[in-house]
Amino acid sequence: MGRRTVRRRLSSSIAGLAGLALIVPVLALVPAVAASPSQFAAYQLTAVPSQPDALALGDVTGDGRTDVVLTTGYANVAADFHLFVFAGQADGTLAPGVSYATAGTYPNRPASVAVGDVNGDGRTDVVVGVSGLGVQVFPQAADGTLGAPSFVASADSHKVATGVFDKGGRAQVAGVGWGTDTVTVFADTGAGLAVAGTYAAQHDGYEDLEAGDVTGDGLDDIVVMSGQGWVPNVSVLAQQAGGGFAAAAEYAVGTQRLTRGIGIGDVTADGRADVVASNGGNSPDGKVSVFPQTAGGTLGAPVSSASYDIPGAVEVADVDRDGLGDVVVVHEAWLRVGVYPGLAGGGLGDEHLYPVPYANDQNPQNLAVGDVTGDGWPDIVVADDLHGLLVLPNSGTVAPPPTPSPTASPSSTLPPPTPTPTPSPSPTPSPTPTPTPAPVPPSVPRSLVASPNLAAGVGLTWQEPAASGSSQVTGYRIYRGTGTAAVAPLVTVGNVLGFTDASVDNGTTYRYAVSALSAAGEGPMTAVVTAARGTAPSAPRSLTATATKSGIALSWVAPSSDGGSAVTGYRVYRGTKAGAETLYVSYGSNAVGMTDTSVVKRTTYFYRVTAVNVLGESVFSAEVSATAR
Repeated sequence: MGRRTVRRRLSSSIAGLAGLALIVPVLALVPAVAASPSQFAAYQLTAVPSQPDALALGDVTGDGRTDVVLTTGYANVAADFHLFVFAGQADGTLAPGVSYATAGTYPNRPASVAVGDVNGDGRTDVVVGVSGLGVQVFPQAADGTLGAPSFVASADSHKVATGVFDKGGRAQVAGVGWGTDTVTVFADTGAGLAVAGTYAAQHDGYEDLEAGDVTGDGLDDIVVMSGQGWVPNVSVLAQQAGGGFAAAAEYAVGTQRLTRGIGIGDVTADGRADVVASNGGNSPDGKVSVFPQTAGGTLGAPVSSASYDIPGAVEVADVDRDGLGDVVVVHEAWLRVGVYPGLAGGGLGDEHLYPVPYANDQNPQNLAVGDVTGDGWPDIVVADDLHGLLVLPNSGTVAPPPTPSPTASPSSTLPPPTPTPTPSPSPTPSPTPTPTPAPVPPSVPRSLVASPNLAAGVGLTWQEPAASGSSQVTGYRIYRGTGTAAVAPLVTVGNVLGFTDASVDNGTTYRYAVSALSAAGEGPMTAVVTAARGTAPSAPRSLTATATKSGIALSWVAPSSDGGSAVTGYRVYRGTKAGAETLYVSYGSNAVGMTDTSVVKRTTYFYRVTAVNVLGESVFSAEVSATAR
């Protein structure tokens, strides 16, 4: 386990000294690295009042802009073990962080954070894994803040990820605990998360966790990385079409090598999502290894590229918008973030390094890539445990065409390329035209989720394709069907990641799919998701009216059916003639009665009550009456 294990044990107790002890002798041995192009500008820092730990990106304020959510560790200040939301603003900057307390305590820190619409209301929620304690969901409220969190206790809470993990099409949560050798899937019940299933997978500590379709069937799989123990480095739990997950498929980067972070995306230019794992130690031992997804839905033998010292957290994204997946990796205490540009024929070019401050973080979820400056170009965002929230802004330029790394090889060793013989000169050479590559449309959009019972209609959300093809994505086509009929085009939208279908009827089940569009054409559709639209509730039951000294007391019982969407309130109707009641007063969802004090003595009053949800108002209850004393 060598240098990496020693460094981690030291850094947990004397972080600064451990980092310095390793840096001084190693830097003198580092060879020259590839000159950095101008893809990313100089880093920018935003202060965080405690030690940043994990982060994720998403629109958690409901304004259409990308926000940063970040958890904090232990710095012996009031902001320890908190969740912070740094909202993206119209001018491309981040607003000051808004703080929310989590269930974290020492040593059970909130070491992981993810985003997704896990409660099905069409808004992006925040999921926090409190290591060793459980998982919290902070729901996004209609006003763009986060509501009071729910909590489910679980040992599988050291790292969390969101994905569509069942055929119902709603986002769920996967979690792993430190060395638990299990993965637990949690589903929303309407009152928070509950365990939906637990599955075996080997992992010995320092885990990373990702979700994505790495088996090519359109379903989100769960990918687990073990940071300790030689094998397996990576395990894939493939989602099954009928529900649940298959036994873990296990993969290794090589003999006795430790991994430090994983990412998912298409870096082989074949339209299939691959798994990328950072591994090894100081240069020249550091590597990033690509497990290519095969046509058969498995992962092939890893192909490794040389990496700068101690490669850590990894993400895959098209940072230069050339339609190819690039790899971003953090080199923790070695003052660099690296970017490997994707090659047109598949594979990675040389790593380009960008300066960042010294940091000592070891969390594989301290890195994210996304457009936080609002200019349409993906930025690099890092939770720097010593300096705060770090952003490397994308300069908005396409990097020069990369060249293959001479050190790229399988985890064993590939033979050197065979030299191409030079033809003899010809007195009358005939130029051979260079064939124009066929246009490649985008790959399938990811993680399509349907929220059937929004007040405005059926809400759809999805993530961008793993690969944009030979041209950037310009829009998406929504397909819809009912019953057993095939889905058909419904509408084409711009380059957005959500749509609300308002032309729906209550009580009807709809089926949806989405494809991505670009100048190169239309990509494949997602797997179909089902949205069963609810109805208004049934009428409240057992309504009674009783005259008392203070007025007329009413009581009722909740409807026998909420129509598929939770009851949000009750409406009381009153009149002095039978069948002539008008709306008198409204109450919240927990009401079971009221006392009408605005009555005239010896006057008879008639009452009826309805129940309301976001889909409408129920029919009237039975009519009751009472005469005021």
